[in-house]
Amino acid sequence: MPPDIEPHPNKTLSTFYNDLFDNGFFVFNDEEPYFQEKLVQVIWNEQLVNTPLTTVAGDLLQIFHAGVWNVESGPDFHDAAIAVNGRLQHGAVEIHLQPEDWFRHHHDGNPDYSRTILHVVWSNPNHHLTFPQNIPLCVLQHQLRVPLPELLARIDLSLYPYASKIHPGNCAGHFAKLSDEHIADLLQSYGIARILEKSREISEEILRNGLEQTVYYRFLDILGYKNNRLAFQRLAENMPVRRLSALTGEHEAMAILFGAAGLLPDPTRTAVLPQHRTLVRELWDAWWPHRRGCPDIHWNRHRLRPYNWPERRLLAAHLILRDNSYRLGRNIIQTMRRKTTPQESMRQLHDLFGAAADASWHSFYDFTRALKKPASLLGERRFQDLLVNLAIPLFFADCMMEQGAAQCEQGKQALLQIPKLQDNRLLKEATHHFFMPPSRARDVVSNACAQQGLLRLYRDFHPGS
Repeated sequence: MPPDIEPHPNKTLSTFYNDLFDNGFFVFNDEEPYFQEKLVQVIWNEQLVNTPLTTVAGDLLQIFHAGVWNVESGPDFHDAAIAVNGRLQHGAVEIHLQPEDWFRHHHDGNPDYSRTILHVVWSNPNHHLTFPQNIPLCVLQHQLRVPLPELLARIDLSLYPYASKIHPGNCAGHFAKLSDEHIADLLQSYGIARILEKSREISEEILRNGLEQTVYYRFLDILGYKNNRLAFQRLAENMPVRRLSALTGEHEAMAILFGAAGLLPDPTRTAVLPQHRTLVRELWDAWWPHRRGCPDIHWNRHRLRPYNWPERRLLAAHLILRDNSYRLGRNIIQTMRRKTTPQESMRQLHDLFGAAADASWHSFYDFTRALKKPASLLGERRFQDLLVNLAIPLFFADCMMEQGAAQCEQGKQALLQIPKLQDNRLLKEATHHFFMPPSRARDVVSNACAQQGLLRLYRDFHPGS
């Protein structure tokens, strides 16, 4: 791993997350950052805060009962019991991201909020002492009992009342009252949250397994798609990238991959196409000394289109890894770190995976058959999958590990440029749950980021999905 992207396991991620929250990283045209406020509600509900707390005005704040989470209209928590400088109070607690949300959400003059005894917010950029007047203001940002990254890893938001305020049957009705822009904004923000979850997982894997093995494993996992994900994962475990990078022969790495995968045909038993006979013999010569002790891998070809055949996917992986000198992770990060336009970043990332577009392999089905209609080993949709599920989460993981939250804007803008990915069962189910009519999703779910948000929202409302 090059020194310029060496991870720092002892660095906390708190600064990274705090910077994202503070600097408006998430995509909001409207003022309410939904998932962030939901997180603040969970923090309050679980009392993951210092004891005792202090208000912005410097008063001592004791929490005897955080309140009952309200799943109807009105303040977020009712029947709370607190003491401000020793004076006991009973009433409601309202949660927001920032103090000004009180007026943005039209709570002023609303009698439902007349019994509010405490206003809890995440941050207070305008340094209010109270907000609204005469209601104590408590800022949680620097009063957490648990470091923010640990808290985010621990919390399952789908288990909390806020995630199930609205029965799925009513969600479509609620969405129907919102503008297309409002829903698109919500979904894109949820989408960024989903990508950040993947990034945190990637950063943890890098600390355990190293950068290149983590990227190699996830790269093969994505190429496996739904039929052969487990098979490609097993191959990545059985044949780690460090072993491939140490090989020096012209076809040795290709031989090891196809041999370990069990996808190298035996020319003494199977008729190999004339154009591949010499290559297959060379691959066998290279594979023969390594063949012992390699476990069998099962490949699922049921209802699999020829263009997605595992031999084609594995050949694409070999060509891309080889052309990146088995440092695909380093190259992705260095490409994303360059200060270029989102469009230029996409072009440069496309070049990293360009080996799969080698026209000399377009007819390759496997070593025994050729495609009737030639096509690139990896289509544009699979490239976009690699961007959304590998390249951009990896860049965010690099930002996390280096505490470079300010750099994340580059990745966010690149993410928002990616068009919609291929549809799948979960996306179709989510569309029918949240949109009336479902055809409205064609306009609202306009890019890959919004799709990711729709999937995350659906998972929150349907934990078993």
